[in-house]
Amino acid sequence: MKQQTKHSDARHPLMAADQSGQGARQDEDASKRSWGSEQLAAFEDRLRHLRLTPSQQSLASVVLDNPQQVAMSTIHALAGELGVNESTISRFTAALDLSGYAELRSVCRALANRHSGMLWRFMRADHGAEADSESGANRSQGDGKDLAGKNGTSGQRERRDILAAQDSSSIAASFARIDGVLWDEVVTRLAHAEHIAVIGLRQSQAVAAMFAYLLGLVRSQVSELSAGGARYLDALRDLGPHDCLFAIATQPCSKDTVNVAQWAKSHGVPVIALTDEVLGPLAELADQVLIAGTESDSVLSSMTALVSMVQALANDVAAVDAAGTRAHLERQESLLKSFGAYADKDL
Repeated sequence: MKQQTKHSDARHPLMAADQSGQGARQDEDASKRSWGSEQLAAFEDRLRHLRLTPSQQSLASVVLDNPQQVAMSTIHALAGELGVNESTISRFTAALDLSGYAELRSVCRALANRHSGMLWRFMRADHGAEADSESGANRSQGDGKDLAGKNGTSGQRERRDILAAQDSSSIAASFARIDGVLWDEVVTRLAHAEHIAVIGLRQSQAVAAMFAYLLGLVRSQVSELSAGGARYLDALRDLGPHDCLFAIATQPCSKDTVNVAQWAKSHGVPVIALTDEVLGPLAELADQVLIAGTESDSVLSSMTALVSMVQALANDVAAVDAAGTRAHLERQESLLKSFGAYADKDL
């Protein structure tokens, strides 16, 4: 992986985390093994039935339930997070007939990409609901309690509470991972670029639209790109080295977003990526990468951390030139007022 910020190894998430001797070259070599759907299914089945020590069982649970955590962590970091020795992880990979931790990260990346699909997430949630229903029925036969509320109002409230807690945790974890110097570099680039083009497609489109709108409130020359049409191509044509492309994508990563980022990169346009995939195609080619978690037990990925991050970026960009921001906001308010953009409170 290329390191493209001026602070090199410290500024890209993968390289910054890679302090264990398991380098990017090992990841590249390990990724040469093909991990298709059949291979991944066989890997998961074997992992579920393999005889493991208690420590290795905790590793297996992370690989099966949260493979992205492994894909984003060095062996040293993962050992610390799980409270196990690095040698335990090494023995775990050997038991799975993997060449080493780098190959474990490779298969976990493939698992994370597979698990990011909405159909897979729906089937998992549906399977879990069936399991809950069956276990609830068995319990109700024994104690006579009516557990139908699990699928009613109380069940919905419980699910909402769980998702809210997961979103809060994802926001906190995403901001805790931010490198301060990298964040300052991104804010500075966003504040001083002549023009900023923001792109995000599919479920990232709403986040991109929000970010473009917020940035447009505090500075000029901000546009949101949308796939297809002359506007899309014209906006790309006008970008140059003094501008910036801010690309947002979550796994599975939109091919169009990656293509736009590749074009920008090849034409000397700085690229900032906001993504949930540290080893993904967008992160690979971006100059600066911000990582936001999208983990969720629901059918849909959580976009909450990405929304929080673009809000924080817009606020920090506004603070770079407070006088300029104030003047821009005054012009904006004057324009909106002259067109009667806001509804009357008395209506």
